Amino acid sequence: MECFNYYLANGALPSVGNATAPVAQFVDHPQQQYGFDAFNEALPNDYPEVLLQDSIPYRVAWKSQLALGEPSAQADSISFAIKGISDPATLSLSTPLGNYPVAQRGHDSYGVALPPQPEGEILAELLYTADANADPVVVGLLNVLAYAPEVRTVHIVPVGSANFLAAGAVKQRLDEIYAQGALTWNVEVEPAWDNRRWDLTLDGANLEESGLLTAYPPELRNCITRYQTSHSVNPNHYYLFLVPLAQGEGDLLGYMPRKRKFGFLFSNQLPQSIEAYAVAAAHELGHGAFRFDHWWTETGLPQGTTDNLMDYGGGTTLAKRQWEYIRNPQTVNTLGEEDEDAALTATPQISELADFRNEEGTYTFITPAKTLITLPHTLSEVYFSTGDNWSLQNECSGLYLLPIGTLAFFALEEEGEKNYFYAQKQCGNDQFMGYASANSDISYFDTISHTNLRSISMVSQPCAAPKPYSRYFRGNPMTCLWRNILRGIPNSTRAGAPWARLIF
Repeated sequence: MECFNYYLANGALPSVGNATAPVAQFVDHPQQQYGFDAFNEALPNDYPEVLLQDSIPYRVAWKSQLALGEPSAQADSISFAIKGISDPATLSLSTPLGNYPVAQRGHDSYGVALPPQPEGEILAELLYTADANADPVVVGLLNVLAYAPEVRTVHIVPVGSANFLAAGAVKQRLDEIYAQGALTWNVEVEPAWDNRRWDLTLDGANLEESGLLTAYPPELRNCITRYQTSHSVNPNHYYLFLVPLAQGEGDLLGYMPRKRKFGFLFSNQLPQSIEAYAVAAAHELGHGAFRFDHWWTETGLPQGTTDNLMDYGGGTTLAKRQWEYIRNPQTVNTLGEEDEDAALTATPQISELADFRNEEGTYTFITPAKTLITLPHTLSEVYFSTGDNWSLQNECSGLYLLPIGTLAFFALEEEGEKNYFYAQKQCGNDQFMGYASANSDISYFDTISHTNLRSISMVSQPCAAPKPYSRYFRGNPMTCLWRNILRGIPNSTRAGAPWARLIF
């Protein structure tokens, strides 16, 4: 396409320059509104290579803008460097819509205002005309991508405390960052949600590893489940919870799995400024809304060495490939990434299990050790495992899966106070250590099952869709059916267990 714009306007090709003809390099303009992706030697395949003036190898940079005809479309500033130009009037930028004059910005630095172009991709040519009798020579090329606008909505949910964030200020910064991909945000800051029951250990968010069927650590899934239970959630919107991060969990600023609707910003890790929160939100939304991977994973470049939004260098730049991902997201094949329904199965309203009560009002479940546990009528909340990680002691690490359908943790309520208990295992092996209290050092002691053996117990089967999120089953653990089901429940280290046995 080189010189094609000039040919359309003049019916002839510009002349071929000699070996001393100048060559321009396009660079960032400090006042640009949309995106610019300059040639990066470390990622040569991202930039088409052409022969400029039939002999000079040239890598073409990328420019984004809002397409012609869109209500808010306007000209954007472009900058380039070129040596040996005595008069800026000898330069012009040419597109299929016309030629645009160039102004000098400084020594060897020039700028041009590029009006909106038709939606799609065009090649803009920088032309140099030495004098009135000379034909133009192409001294630079720029790929221009003109996009139709995109809009997304994010809800910011302060958890457990008041919030200083103003929706307008967060929106302004998010829009500035995502303007590179011609995208704007609707931002809604929700009233503070005074709920700490999601925090099982009452010390902030713990990021122990997720189970195979879910992308969220248990406490974060608990937070999501509780919010969905008490609030109306729009499936087309995104939600960012502001929660503290537990001590010893590192220096992460946020968490949001790729292709997911819910994310977290860790309020005790971020400076109390709009800039810090907005940039962290932009990064996490890159994961969840557009499936961006971390830049070092995507490119192989060293972590923290670039200004890309998805690096840890503090930058906010988006590359051309990321502009494209906004409209054509990458395929994410991670197990558990498909929908929100793979989250931990919760029954915050114990009345949902009324049909499964024992005669005296107690409830019987299966523990991760595949034994029975019977809980009293004061039971107020129940959470079944969907392949979740155990709650590990501080010195433990690794991925140890709770058997699917077994009792992961529960709450007992007396005189208005709830005490949470969660399944624990011993370090170094799969031995079930009982249900530890989140409020004290005392573990739960079952005083019912050994005095009155139950023949009926409950197990939960996770469902992908539609709601409800799970089905509950009752059966006799002494029967062949139950023994087969229990064999099908994977032990904590058996990731390849026969999951299909759980399908009734």
